[in-house]
Amino acid sequence: MKWQSQVNEIKESVKKIAGNTKIIVRVGIPYEEIIKIAEEENVSLIILPSHGKLNFSHEIFGSTTMRVLKKTKKAVLLIKSFEG
Repeated sequence: MKWQSQVNEIKESVKKIAGNTKIIVRVGIPYEEIIKIAEEENVSLIILPSHGKLNFSHEIFGSTTMRVLKKTKKAVLLIKSFEG
């Protein structure tokens, strides 16, 4: 499947940057699944991109990022994404 090869490419890229990582793929509402996984895996940090385009707050943070920020008790690191 095409998505599996894309996930494997992302996994390899992340391993080059962050070393040993665990990649989890789930189907569902993105912010809910991110929060569930963070709790289940007892992560110390959630890393998300900031690249929204809807309104003022979403221009800084995407809607998924905003929802995760509002609903999680975990630390969140936002990475500014650049569009070329």
